[in-house]
Amino acid sequence: MLQSFYSKTVSFLLLCIVITLFTQVNSQVQSQQLENLKAFTKLYGYIRFFHPSDEASKIDWNKFAVYGVAKVRNAKNDEELKEILKQLFLAIAPTVRIYSADENPKEYKEKIPEDTSGLKLVAWQHLGVGLSAKSTAYKSKKVFFKYFPYPSAQNFNPLNKSASYQNNQIREWYSGQLFQRLPSIKDFHYSKLNTNIFCIVPLVLEQSSISSIETMNNNAIRSLSEKIQEIDFENPELDKTNIWLANIIITWNVLQHFYPYFDVEKIDWESELTGALIEAFQDITPDDHYFTLRRMIAKLQDGHGYVLFDKEPIMYGLPIHVQLIEDQVTVVYSEIPAIQKGDIILKVGSRTANEEIVEKENLVGGSPQFKLYRAFIEFGNEKLPNNVIIELLRDGKKIEAIVGRKSKSLSSFFARPNEFNYEPIKKIENDIYYVNLIAADDNKFYDSLKNIANAKAVIFDYRRTGKFSQDTKRLITLQMIMHLIDSTLQSPRWNIPTVIYPDRKDYSFQESNWKLHPNQPKISGKKVFIIDSNVISHMETFMSFVEFYKLGDIVGQPSAGCNGNVNYIPLIGGFEIMFTGMKVLKPDGSQHHLIGIQPTHPVKRTIQAVKEGRDEYLEKAIEVIKASINK
Repeated sequence: MLQSFYSKTVSFLLLCIVITLFTQVNSQVQSQQLENLKAFTKLYGYIRFFHPSDEASKIDWNKFAVYGVAKVRNAKNDEELKEILKQLFLAIAPTVRIYSADENPKEYKEKIPEDTSGLKLVAWQHLGVGLSAKSTAYKSKKVFFKYFPYPSAQNFNPLNKSASYQNNQIREWYSGQLFQRLPSIKDFHYSKLNTNIFCIVPLVLEQSSISSIETMNNNAIRSLSEKIQEIDFENPELDKTNIWLANIIITWNVLQHFYPYFDVEKIDWESELTGALIEAFQDITPDDHYFTLRRMIAKLQDGHGYVLFDKEPIMYGLPIHVQLIEDQVTVVYSEIPAIQKGDIILKVGSRTANEEIVEKENLVGGSPQFKLYRAFIEFGNEKLPNNVIIELLRDGKKIEAIVGRKSKSLSSFFARPNEFNYEPIKKIENDIYYVNLIAADDNKFYDSLKNIANAKAVIFDYRRTGKFSQDTKRLITLQMIMHLIDSTLQSPRWNIPTVIYPDRKDYSFQESNWKLHPNQPKISGKKVFIIDSNVISHMETFMSFVEFYKLGDIVGQPSAGCNGNVNYIPLIGGFEIMFTGMKVLKPDGSQHHLIGIQPTHPVKRTIQAVKEGRDEYLEKAIEVIKASINK
């Protein structure tokens, strides 16, 4: 019996040793895979967006990402990885150098003539970045140009719009350009891909060298193109993990080089790449990957940041809406009698209310106020339509309610139930008019404009507190604001990145704005505007005029702090990433992002008012008006 015990003990110890060794080996394999993928990620972005060879601009980069991931994942060490990277990239970018720390790469500068006058050159320019037909504000272009030294350029015509003078040289464009800045033929991007592997990427090429390169590498390019074209994303046997990893790599690169707010947000984006790759390894279904991408994009503090998916998972949500009031998760809307307005949510199933908020905040980006707003929209959402026990506090007593979830679309991610349901335009009391800027239609507003213009006071409400009919023409608020002003006003400042170098080096912007001119009749009475963290994007454009030019009092809570045209990143498998593609500043050039529009009269809601069905925002607006009228 003792021998049997001893035998079992030895067997158990051997099993433990085997498991330990397997875990260590598996951990080492995963660590090497991550290093391989991170090196591939960086080089992928440098060559796709900044190396101007013809083949690099023609390749299907989504398929190339999947093909490359499959190749580099299983490299056993850095030497093997370096050779795979060469096989992948030198076919399309043969002038790129990929080398180890102990190697001495060939110097480019020896091949660059002292006098570069008249050389036909090509380089990338990115105004934002052009990736999708939906993103009309943003463009990417390979531009062709040549330089002549000044004053030796005998044929320079200063009236020629295709030529420009800069740095004692005349630059002549012969393909059109997006802006004036360009890299030099002596500009190379040096980068450390991992601990032992480095690269040098030329940012400008001479056209004659491109032609000879293409002739020299026809076979390699043809072979690579054929292998890439064989990839069929609909093939059920295709390793989906490679697709998930490729999507992370594509997304990370676009944001790494072109997202305009890293100077404000101070995110360690390289660390986020590691975390997102690890999550992608664990994705099994498209739904899993959808939430991985959402968590990745949520790390940006971008209220526009969102994952679009043509097979978006159906979520099941609670028939209530909550807000944080007096530091409690408080019900402000309910469709069922078991839960009442003013109830405090303590737990949803096994999670505390605070844990549920944190879970949902991890899926949404933006300023703190906007993340909380969005988290409450998705509060209680789950993948299954099961019943859940909600523990709540009502009048000091703990109560449990069994609540069924119902299907809920995630696509309208600003939507929430109307806690109040006001008419779009109405006269409320003592010649005070109320206009809901979300629900009001264009025709009704202009039919009422004469009365509104002559009223003692007008309240403009930008919350979602009314219903808009899709059969009517929505009020164009920027046209409406022309009835609030006496003189021409400047808009916020729109800054589109002008990018010619990787990793946001020497980042600059193309700035523009526009003007609003007064229109009659002028709304001359006292004006009060109601806002909350739902006010975002074009709504903040409207409110920026109100705030900066002091067109009225502002009641409520800070807006979202996110404005500017969105851009889109097309991914594989029906996924698409939306993000803010430009930096928007207030009219005086100060920061808007994350700060938003600040109320002149902040409102803190109370649970008692919720129970009584009172709108404390509207009450405050009326109070501000009466205080002004009674002065």
